Amino acid sequence: MNIAQYVQGRDNNYTLLRHLAAAMVIFTHSHGLTAHAEPLVRLTGLSYSYIAVNIFFVLSGFLVTASWICNPDVRRYVTARILRIYPALWISVALCLFVVGPIFTTLPLRYYFLQRDFFIFAAENSTLLLKGVYHHLPGVFSDSAIRSVNESLWTLPIELMMYIGVLILGLSRVFRYPAIMIGVYVTLTLYYLAGVIFGLVEISDKEMVRLAGYFAGGSLYYLYRDRIPLSYIAMAVMVSLVFLGYLYSENLGNAFLTCFLPYVVFVFAYLPSGAVRQFNRLGDYSYGLYIYAFPIQQIIVTLGVHDVYVHVVLSYVVTLIVAAISWHSVESPALKIAKKELP
Repeated sequence: MNIAQYVQGRDNNYTLLRHLAAAMVIFTHSHGLTAHAEPLVRLTGLSYSYIAVNIFFVLSGFLVTASWICNPDVRRYVTARILRIYPALWISVALCLFVVGPIFTTLPLRYYFLQRDFFIFAAENSTLLLKGVYHHLPGVFSDSAIRSVNESLWTLPIELMMYIGVLILGLSRVFRYPAIMIGVYVTLTLYYLAGVIFGLVEISDKEMVRLAGYFAGGSLYYLYRDRIPLSYIAMAVMVSLVFLGYLYSENLGNAFLTCFLPYVVFVFAYLPSGAVRQFNRLGDYSYGLYIYAFPIQQIIVTLGVHDVYVHVVLSYVVTLIVAAISWHSVESPALKIAKKELP
């Protein structure tokens, strides 16, 4: 069966995939904050968070493109994207500014609230439109192995730019000609492989190119959904090639991962069924896990938890509680407003 035959309904593993990806980011950051080498990094040079962020962008490219094509209404599209990103982000930024910062700063509070870093953090992280995101608050976590207050936010400006890109391509009617998107995807992928993996060209923003390529890959999979069959056998071959590539060299493994990860993502999104689909009964806590985790992880290590696996478990459990509260009180109501208010 091809992707088009699965995509009609809502019975899929998107929620589980996003949740696992967010947990992978927590796993990586726990190792960094406790100054431990991540097992996968020791084996391949690749971190779990690297894979996880790529998964997020593949899924986002697929679903956001589908959203526009199914309902190409600018007002609905823009409102839905804003309500998905910003309400929970504003809560996260406010918690960092007015709770985490004042408690953990080494500065007197009268100085903390007057520092330039405080205002830059508030402006850039709450808009994502100025210079991206800003990682530091005055005197906060300054002795940590990673000084950032919320390291994970760096991907959100790129995600926002991808949303704008879909809107531009949609209004330009590019999606009516999927072959153009093949050119976009191939160009981004080859540019990334040539510049980052093989060092043949200079790339000023490597992460932007990488994630744009994965997003374009997800978009392309939606546009050609009726021509892409899903198979465990094909997926096994691709995973084997990635593994063998890493055995030969890290560069070759990364090249295979770039080419094959989107297919592997959609096999896992649609083929596993049965009890695993019960995960859909839960809320989509993945965004909350992603944007609230790092400050919580910083707090946990600051309080003296340096055993990496204790840190992982505590970080996941505490963040899951916060993410669940955020989903049910902020994110889900915001999405319902979008569906209710728009025609």
